Amino acid sequence: MNLKNQLSRQISQCKRYLTTIALVHLALASFASHAEIVFEKANYQSNNVNFVGQWAYDNSLSAPLPAILMGPTWTGPGEYT
Repeated sequence: MNLKNQLSRQISQCKRYLTTIALVHLALASFASHAEIVFEKANYQSNNVNFVGQWAYDNSLSAPLPAILMGPTWTGPGEYT
């Protein structure tokens, strides 16, 4: 195979790779544009005292997901909170 044919094949292969990468990028960008982080208030009560918390979630996901429960420390906000 001569050099011109090799170069032509390599250019054609690069075009296919770039097209595939562009399509994957477009699909991911489209998916991400529908995602939205939703914040909602969570009212709760302890020892007859009302509190308001907050929870956040990605509304584009419907499968059960892990959660993180965060609470205040007895000393209040500090270096790690």
